[in-house]
Amino acid sequence: METLSYKLLSLDARQARGEGTITYWLFNGSVPRLVERLAVPVLPAPLLVDRTTDWKSVLLREFDSTSAYPYTITSRPEKRRKHSNGGASDHKRQKFLKESGAVSTPCRNLLRLPAELIGMIFDKLWITDALRLTLVSQRSWDIGWTYVEKKLMGFMAPWAGHRLICLYEDPKIVRKNAVYPESEYPPGMLSIDEEEELSLGLTSEDHDDDGASMEAYTGIRVDLAIIALWRYEHNEIDLDDVPPISLTSLLRDITENQMHDLPQSLRSKVLNFSHFHLPNYLPNDRKWVLRNLTTHEFVRSEALAIKNDQHGPYFEHLGFEHIVLSRIFWSPILQHANINGRVERRGVWAGHRFEITTLDRHTASMQPDVAWTDISNNAADDWMQHWRTVFCSET
Repeated sequence: METLSYKLLSLDARQARGEGTITYWLFNGSVPRLVERLAVPVLPAPLLVDRTTDWKSVLLREFDSTSAYPYTITSRPEKRRKHSNGGASDHKRQKFLKESGAVSTPCRNLLRLPAELIGMIFDKLWITDALRLTLVSQRSWDIGWTYVEKKLMGFMAPWAGHRLICLYEDPKIVRKNAVYPESEYPPGMLSIDEEEELSLGLTSEDHDDDGASMEAYTGIRVDLAIIALWRYEHNEIDLDDVPPISLTSLLRDITENQMHDLPQSLRSKVLNFSHFHLPNYLPNDRKWVLRNLTTHEFVRSEALAIKNDQHGPYFEHLGFEHIVLSRIFWSPILQHANINGRVERRGVWAGHRFEITTLDRHTASMQPDVAWTDISNNAADDWMQHWRTVFCSET
């Protein structure tokens, strides 16, 4: 039985996820979370908006309700007032606004700008501020919601385009050997700075689980597994939400607390937007491809799908995540003997960059001077051979 333990690393994000044997990685239920880290989202279809709104009454409500604008500015504070239980009549409100010409709010002035300029402002805002501005009125929602969606999509596919490797990890054994040749990893995988980091070793700022300093390893070349253990961000992949749940919860709270100034007919659509559901951004009606951005190879979803087992880029059986993982396992040739169950692995895609995207986007992005190779017909066969190798070694 193979007993070597592997950890999934994103070298660009300096993140480490999960830990376990080959069997753990290929056959446990959390592996599909890798798809979420690689699948580039698709902007959902625009939400329908109510075009029958009485814009005059909407604008009056917006410009007179100080509760909707935490940044209300006025040179005549005594004229600023709140309306409860419906407040004054529309006629009195119009008269008030006309007579108190000094009243001015950033949002009121903003909504007078052309839509293109408002869009440029949305584009510069942080996602939470953009959402707050979007909830000011139906017009701001019509213009701004796509910007908020795109900003939210920026938190998805956090590993798309990153170098990935599922690296053998046994630091207790690795530390006993100080010989780590520079050719230990796939050619070109490490940057100059990363090679230098391995050569310099650990410092007094690095501590083990017991708090002991690793200063003794300063100046001694170490293994990438050791650097990842001490300096990478760690988490279990099945606990790693995409996008972060802290962000989606904050966006939902902002929406529920501030949407009261939107027309009633729009609120249900806004609430639907705020209750984030990742599959909405990974639609079933598209064909998907796994792309190796390093070798310019791709795998089509229909080549892997068994009848009715595909849901967007997800599969109930063999999927994109299995293809990636089976090709990025890497166990350095270490100078220690008699390790039970040791199986050296050299994944042909170890350290490469990947993304999962739609077939139409892949086709649209192809350039005449870059040749892409469709390996779909071979990918499933290669994975099955890997599956047999793993299980034969564990029987």
